[in-house]
Amino acid sequence: THPYAPDDRSLVSIRYEWVKEGIPPQADNPVLQDVDWVNQGYKRWAEYLKKGRTIYGNPHNFPVEEQQFLLENRINSMAIIPIFSHKEFFGFLGFTNRADGQEWDDVELETLGAAAGLLGAAFERRRAEEEIKIRGDNLQAFFDTIEDFLFVINRDWVIEQVNGTVIRRLRYDKDELVGKSAFIIHPPSRYKDVEEIQKEILGGKCEFCQIPLITKDGKIIQVETKIISGTWNGNPVLFVVSKDITEISLSEEKFSKAFQASGSLMAILSVTGGYIDVNRSFLDVLGYKQEEVIGKMAADLDLSFHYEDREAIWSEVKRTGSIRNKKIQLKTKDNKVITGILSADIIWIQDNEALLVVINDVTEITRLSDALLSANKKLNLLSSITRHDILNQVQALFFLGEFLKDKVSQDSQGRSDLEKLLRAVETIHRQILFTRDYQDLGITAPAWMNVESVITREKENKIFSDISINVTTGSLEIFADPMFSKVCYNLLENSLRHGEHVTEIRVSFYESKEGGLLVFEDNGAGVPASEKKRIFNQGIGKNTGLGLFLTAEILSITGISIQETGEEGKGARFEISIPAEGFWYG
Repeated sequence: THPYAPDDRSLVSIRYEWVKEGIPPQADNPVLQDVDWVNQGYKRWAEYLKKGRTIYGNPHNFPVEEQQFLLENRINSMAIIPIFSHKEFFGFLGFTNRADGQEWDDVELETLGAAAGLLGAAFERRRAEEEIKIRGDNLQAFFDTIEDFLFVINRDWVIEQVNGTVIRRLRYDKDELVGKSAFIIHPPSRYKDVEEIQKEILGGKCEFCQIPLITKDGKIIQVETKIISGTWNGNPVLFVVSKDITEISLSEEKFSKAFQASGSLMAILSVTGGYIDVNRSFLDVLGYKQEEVIGKMAADLDLSFHYEDREAIWSEVKRTGSIRNKKIQLKTKDNKVITGILSADIIWIQDNEALLVVINDVTEITRLSDALLSANKKLNLLSSITRHDILNQVQALFFLGEFLKDKVSQDSQGRSDLEKLLRAVETIHRQILFTRDYQDLGITAPAWMNVESVITREKENKIFSDISINVTTGSLEIFADPMFSKVCYNLLENSLRHGEHVTEIRVSFYESKEGGLLVFEDNGAGVPASEKKRIFNQGIGKNTGLGLFLTAEILSITGISIQETGEEGKGARFEISIPAEGFWYG
């Protein structure tokens, strides 16, 4: 036989065997199963046999790479005859002789070749029988499982065969339909329509109709019917496929109402770019009347500022079948600028492909967002200037404190008060510097960031040089505020500062139905149970009391949450829960 490995290597196995009495059989020898013969010394055999050539003779005369196995099994003569099935190489017959070397004459080789040909023909017949059986099984499964109504009707309009859906939905027994006129499956009030359709179908003028079906107890079922000419049991027939469109009709009504009532701009376009329909929001926002849009090409209305954007959108939709959240700018009829978020999908209207476009008008949101961003930048600038001025004054206090130290004796009450004052100044200085680290919080829009790359940059800090930081997140990217790097630093530094004897920090990621879980864990002292929730509160901690509080705030900008779930004495474990739409593998 001639199967193939997953990487397309040709493998050979013994499948059938006859041996003379006293000679050990080899069919169960694992060495002779799935042999990679081309790469195990028998490349010549593969080349010869696939060309229909026979290999025969004394193995002592074969190439060295072919001899070892044959001689180890005391084979002194052999003939290998190729088998072909459907003109393709199928395998081979092997005849071996462990007695004295046998000479193979032409008659013997021709006889063996004829035997191989008979086997090939048998294999062909078996394959053909299997294919016929598969086709029969497929046809039966098609009839028995498909949800549409299937009928085979002869040219006299008599039902020859029906599927299980017909029996189940029309509530007839099979023998009540087979052999009966096809008129029985339609309402009597539509018999004249059926007669007209019958004439058109038999005349080759029609292959589609919407005449409803009727159940045995008189219930009407709305259907769309496709009729195709064919052959059944050697006779010309009509294959009739009726699809229940009751739900579709209801869905179309619901879609139409939702389409018109939507506050988003919605349009249905042909694949060539012509407008088929638009909703009221589309007309109201862009300032057009329906007759000015329907039937026009998208390019004719010139709604898009950038031709390249329009072409890029069309190209992606044609390539992938949809597009999501594409920011665009549109022109209204009176040339006002509209900012929108566009999504589009390929849909089908009967048998025709179309494009459903939905645009959410975010003009006002964008304006407010830009205004807020501008205000934040101005506040950030003001904060930076103010912080600079405060630091100048704090520096002056440091100089003054050092000057006063020389003026106040070590054992005086004034010296003690001065030390307290300087410690307070130092705290102010540290907290002012801390605010500088977080001045950009929320200023820049969130983005996709590679977790491993961010942590790799942070762990290069010299303070982490004595601990092992292992990251196993691979190409994971998460959608977060750009200050996510500060989150990583805070969590690493928190382990170092509070873990007491931390030597290792591990960062891993797990997926679940709810989303993803990014885990930072160490082998340090852990967090007491009473502190697990408090550590994320403002003012809690041994340093500024803001590190973990701001960590949680940074993550929450994009809907990410954090909690501590470790066991005291075994190490801290921070679990960062990420929404399903907030991560992917880049």
